[in-house]
Amino acid sequence: MISHGDDEVLAAFDKAKAAGARVIVGPLVRDDVKALAAVAVDLPPVLALNQMDEGGTLPRNVYVLTLTIDSEARQIARRAREDGAATVAVIASDTPRQQRFASAFNAEWILAGGGAPVMYRFDPTPDVLRLMRRELAKTPVDAALLAVDAADAARAKPYVGTIPSYTSSEVNERQPPDALRDLDNVRFVDIPWLVDADASAFAALKRPDYPNPTLERLYALGMDAFRIAQDFADGLPTKLELDGATGHLSLDETRQFVREGRLMEFRAGRIVPVGAR
Repeated sequence: MISHGDDEVLAAFDKAKAAGARVIVGPLVRDDVKALAAVAVDLPPVLALNQMDEGGTLPRNVYVLTLTIDSEARQIARRAREDGAATVAVIASDTPRQQRFASAFNAEWILAGGGAPVMYRFDPTPDVLRLMRRELAKTPVDAALLAVDAADAARAKPYVGTIPSYTSSEVNERQPPDALRDLDNVRFVDIPWLVDADASAFAALKRPDYPNPTLERLYALGMDAFRIAQDFADGLPTKLELDGATGHLSLDETRQFVREGRLMEFRAGRIVPVGAR
């Protein structure tokens, strides 16, 4: 392992190359991935753990495996369309992360044939939420996307009512019991390592006790990165597909791993797979 500080990612890559690394895993931070892409360097196969900004070009030999919520948004959009939804309301906060989640959903939703989403800016003020509820009642939609953080998802859901609702994995952050009741029937995508912890595929794997789900997701990402790096060490594959701790992974033609997580929902204060009885 080679650690580095701010603005030292290129020096760290030089050290890895000098040490004879056949495959390099990292960097994890988006700005470091951008720094790597900005210079013309001769690299061994690299598995970056974050993505470029949209429209950015990956250097040769660089592949991408991420936990970004963009992939969750795209999976949710496809699933909502498969379930028959034709119209959708997108309720989004102003944070860059949630705006990116909403944008990824909207793009995939329209690509899958859905109508233009009805956009609402999330505001936790009760009067604004009541106004949103009245507008949703006047112009019903088939589904709703809650592009908000975990606490705000619990605040927004009662005002959305019985409309099938979806949100990001951020909602699975050890919510208090009262929030779990408010989130009843909300669906989200998360990694198997968290939501299917008893699966036989994970039985022999070490499971550290981390203080929060974010660190557990990063641990799962590291396990999948290790498996992929082993495959890369034997030569770069043109096709690679596996069921990992972070979901079903498949390498696409842009050198990025498409990740399909598990679709879960809140039901009576518990988290269960969608469709489970």
